[in-house]
Amino acid sequence: MLEDGLSSEEATAKILMEYQHAAEDVDDRTSFWTGLAAAQFELGRLLPRVRLRTVEIIDAGGDLDLWAETGPTGARQAALEKLKRQLLGPQKTPVKVKPPAKILSPVEAGQTVAWKLPDGREVHLKVLTVRVWRQGSYPILEVVDTAGRPYMEDRDGARQPARYGVIEGRRASLPPAENLRVLRRKKPLNVDDPAVSMGWGALAITCQRLLDDPGAKPHGRWRGIG
Repeated sequence: MLEDGLSSEEATAKILMEYQHAAEDVDDRTSFWTGLAAAQFELGRLLPRVRLRTVEIIDAGGDLDLWAETGPTGARQAALEKLKRQLLGPQKTPVKVKPPAKILSPVEAGQTVAWKLPDGREVHLKVLTVRVWRQGSYPILEVVDTAGRPYMEDRDGARQPARYGVIEGRRASLPPAENLRVLRRKKPLNVDDPAVSMGWGALAITCQRLLDDPGAKPHGRWRGIG
């Protein structure tokens, strides 16, 4: 939330609203408040009301009664007391939190592209749509043959199109532009998020497997979406 530009107060208010049950539940409140206080302490952004509530819970015994049900509580008690000393002691200078670097999809919605795989072969990818999120954008792709028919794979006991969300966490792992060749463009599709997501490296391995699997190759005419 800080990365997205919220202040410490705004982020805390949003967390308290979204996790009100955990904040008040007798079994969960110790973990909730100590986790929130520890995170704020590490970032130099500990709010007085968070410190006060957390210290109150620790002084009341925290969740030691729950820990006692499964074994010794000494380590847990020591951790809670250490956190209490940190919360009541000198505070750190606020840590500057930068927005995450945005990683953008290297392909556009509606395109069908030929992608050169690490083994030198090409695979065709139909870009059904591109999702935008806080860290950039990512495509939902379908592996297709030269006629645009999807490769199929066994999933959850049924044959389904080889369709994936491709979310990459490192720019260096995106395929270089010279390895992507646009074959055609069509109107993007409105599709649900696929059951499987992966990065581009895992997608390359998956595509090589599909190309090598005779049972995955399209047969006949596919009448599904797109």
